[in-house]
Amino acid sequence: MSKKVLCVSKTDMRNVLKLGLDIENILTYSLFIDRKNAENNRNWKQIIPYMVFRKADGTILTYEKSKKSSEKRLHGFLSIGIGGHVNPCDYSVIYGAVREVKEEIGIDLSPQFFLDNLDNYSVIDIKGGVSAYHTGFCFIVDVEWFDPEKIKFSREVESIEWLTIQELNARKDILESWSNYILEMMQK
Repeated sequence: MSKKVLCVSKTDMRNVLKLGLDIENILTYSLFIDRKNAENNRNWKQIIPYMVFRKADGTILTYEKSKKSSEKRLHGFLSIGIGGHVNPCDYSVIYGAVREVKEEIGIDLSPQFFLDNLDNYSVIDIKGGVSAYHTGFCFIVDVEWFDPEKIKFSREVESIEWLTIQELNARKDILESWSNYILEMMQK
């Protein structure tokens, strides 16, 4: 049996995007379905919390997806976002974000961080590739409140480095599409 993930039908996605992260309302439009079905069904959009970590000097956590990552479409690409599927155990997009950050880089974020920053996120709903099946809710996380040296990455992460926006622009051809989208937004 496949893992269940939080999804919204494409027809209901406009309503969800209007509601932002008011989880009670998002849950009105969403349901948990088998990931295998969701990954190949363009009638559903999987909801993905996606966090970008930035140091005070402006450098951004950048990592390469490992070949062990469950998301095969991202193998070999660089990413600036930590994120993943919302599972039934999470209860909400916010708790899914907290769990994903803990799993992928070993950092404990408080759900309160996201609740305090509900006006400071971007929706990633672009066309093509991974986005045909996923919609992201991206938070920029400034890391002055934790030691970036304490990051412990999971088997899904091949390597990490902290790069400037200029260095990321020089590598746009190997950045996954959501990272390119957020990178462009950060420069406006």
